[in-house]
Amino acid sequence: MNRIFMIIMAVSAVIGGIDRIRGNKWGYGAKFEEGFLFLGPTALSMAGMICLAPVLSDILGAAVVPFYRMIGADPAMFGSILAIDMGGYELAKELAAEISGYLGIKTVTGVRVLIRYDVEHISEETYQRAKDTGFSEPPV
Repeated sequence: MNRIFMIIMAVSAVIGGIDRIRGNKWGYGAKFEEGFLFLGPTALSMAGMICLAPVLSDILGAAVVPFYRMIGADPAMFGSILAIDMGGYELAKELAAEISGYLGIKTVTGVRVLIRYDVEHISEETYQRAKDTGFSEPPV
């Protein structure tokens, strides 16, 4: 179902782009341009949350981590209150279904997606500064 939706979105974007190039003759070009202009503010808010995450972690960590441990919950769950789901849940859900369906492993109850960065040609100092901020995303 997700694949069908993505195909519809891609075809619609192509139609809108073509209409925009042709001078908005069908009326889709204006909506295409409006959607395209929303990419900047959306990216800015996402980047803002990514940059703000370490600061929030330092400030809120002292109170949140002990509370979550006291109630027996994983402190990483607090992040789901602040950030928008950017598709990680759906990806993990689909991976679990594929493992079960294609590989026939029926005992899989969940999948955790880990983000890996391959880093080359940077100094050790730059790596040390970035490893806990820029290269640090909570697993989904």
